[in-house]
Amino acid sequence: MDKEGILAELIKVYREKHSRSEIHFNQACQYQIRGGSHNLRLFEPFPFYDVRCQGSKVIDADGNIYVDFWQGHFANILGHNPKIVLDALIDYFQKGLGLTTGFPGVVQKELAEIILKQIDGDKIRFTTSGALATMYSIMLSKAYTKRDLVLKVGGGWHGANPYVLKGITVFDQSLNQIESAGLPVEMDSQILVTRLNDIEDLKEKFMEFGERIACFIVEPFIGAGGFIFTDKEYLLAARELTRQYNSLLIFDEVVSGFRFHVGGVQSFYGIKPELSIFGKAVGGGMPVSAVAGKNDVMELCSPGGSHLEKVKFEGGTFSAHPASMLAGLTFLKYLVEHEREI
Repeated sequence: MDKEGILAELIKVYREKHSRSEIHFNQACQYQIRGGSHNLRLFEPFPFYDVRCQGSKVIDADGNIYVDFWQGHFANILGHNPKIVLDALIDYFQKGLGLTTGFPGVVQKELAEIILKQIDGDKIRFTTSGALATMYSIMLSKAYTKRDLVLKVGGGWHGANPYVLKGITVFDQSLNQIESAGLPVEMDSQILVTRLNDIEDLKEKFMEFGERIACFIVEPFIGAGGFIFTDKEYLLAARELTRQYNSLLIFDEVVSGFRFHVGGVQSFYGIKPELSIFGKAVGGGMPVSAVAGKNDVMELCSPGGSHLEKVKFEGGTFSAHPASMLAGLTFLKYLVEHEREI
């Protein structure tokens, strides 16, 4: 099979059907790295640029129509621009609300309540991206345990978070190497990588490093690593080992949260971690992520206490953004009320 020839022909056809996107791409490259701001979207030879999205369909600048399985990095469980969310936001903006204010607002309490109720959690704090949420969760774990090591799964992606930028996609050294420039040299030795669903390897890691492991962060449903469910037996072993060695268990449910039912995969398995991370679906199409967990761990980001003990999980300017909170609340309420049919 002439793979290079087939690829060349496909690229030729693609260019013919996407002339306007190619023009836009060439112009955008004058101002942006490869014409965009997220590398996954900037595929070769150039990305198409969407101009309209609704439900399952995306229409690009050249009028090409796609059935979209990507759905906003898998955030759009109800498809693009669901009417229930758009109607709520339009009404909000027409009332003179929705843009950032710098004050808490009243909606985030309702979103916090519905998420915690569905996962049986204690406290929650919102931020704007999954990477930030995983970073904060690890900072909380290190502060709580006063330990330095983070254990993660090979192939697990937790955002561009410096504490876990190791063992993601590069198979040299068996998924066991740092995958970004710009990190402190010592970061390599502070991140341990174990094999997915390999209970024996997990036990070995804890036997060797358990007294130094602050947390084990794992996706109950591995997203970037291939859409693989983590075995229940593996997660039960993780729960037992983290308790045995006084480490914290973190479930990264940015992808899996509210996707398979109105809650986390943790609910299916009946396994409760100390900390849970949510994103994507909980924003209803807007930028929302969250760290939820046990009272005593989450209290470390409280305004009180010594600066040597508290974690600077302060939030950013757009944390709990009013429109994002409303979109997330509207979306999750709909999922709860229509769970059986969805």
